Amino acid sequence: MNPQNGPRVVAMLAANFRDGAASWYHAKVMVEHVAYHTLDELHGALAAEFVPPDQQFRLRAELHQCQQRGSVDDYVKDFRRLMAQIHRMHALDQVNHFCEGLKSETKKDVMYLRCATLADAIAAAQAYERTHFSDSRQIDKRTCRERNQCFYCKEVRHRIASCPRRNG
Repeated sequence: MNPQNGPRVVAMLAANFRDGAASWYHAKVMVEHVAYHTLDELHGALAAEFVPPDQQFRLRAELHQCQQRGSVDDYVKDFRRLMAQIHRMHALDQVNHFCEGLKSETKKDVMYLRCATLADAIAAAQAYERTHFSDSRQIDKRTCRERNQCFYCKEVRHRIASCPRRNG
């Protein structure tokens, strides 16, 4: 970026501020006559004003509590949301935190592979889930539908609503 465009870029960015950030910027520029010439200056001022001093500590504590409760994909989404906000974490620490939150069987498999990057660990966890925890109920329903079988007793000639084993 051309250094001469800095104030213009800062002004364009600040024009999109809303609520508290807009009020803060207006007070700084119009009342206190502070000028931000670079994005780095603006970023530093915004961080000093709006980011709590213990944010990194709190984010790491939240990461420690992050656990897989549903699918690996749901866990990955939560984990990445936190990691996007955490600064300066070594790649192996990222992998370790990710693995610690996985369900036990998935965790064992991913840890056994000794993944060096978070991307590798995520791919391994997703592959493990696909191969070991496919939704067999959906497969059974599809098979029953194709064979015209009851979902409940797997017999032919009736549907689950009129299943004699289920209703009687």
